[in-house]
Amino acid sequence: MSSSSSSEEFRTIFDAVVACVQMAEQTYDALCNNATASSQRRTQRYIFRNSEEANQRLVQDYFQEKVTYQGYYFRRRFRMFKGLYERIVEDVTRECNFFQQRYDARGTPDFTPLQKCKTTLRQLAYDIPPDALDEIFRMSARIARDSLHFFCQTVI
Repeated sequence: MSSSSSSEEFRTIFDAVVACVQMAEQTYDALCNNATASSQRRTQRYIFRNSEEANQRLVQDYFQEKVTYQGYYFRRRFRMFKGLYERIVEDVTRECNFFQQRYDARGTPDFTPLQKCKTTLRQLAYDIPPDALDEIFRMSARIARDSLHFFCQTVI
């Protein structure tokens, strides 16, 4: 009698395990189908940051003949002299292709070497995370992080 009851218990447990496996497979298939359907519907959002306006503001503030902020403010904000900053930008641009200005597929210009070096040096000087530069410098966290990475590689 014990062999028949143990085989019945085994059969019951086996049926329960099979049912659980089938339910898990159905749930997994449903999740996969939903994920592919939602990924087909989901598009990447584009944020127009107007990098040209940000570059014009940077040049107007620090690098034109009639600058908004005099040398004292440049030294205070960048923690170096303006001539040294310009030399760093020239050297890094010459050595690393990332810092050269490019155009994207739509024909709009990318960030200038001045902007990329500005965000890099601000990150180093003030220990700012890359995502904090979006509102100030109109630069995405990815570009700011890449600028820091390529700058450090170039300097090393």
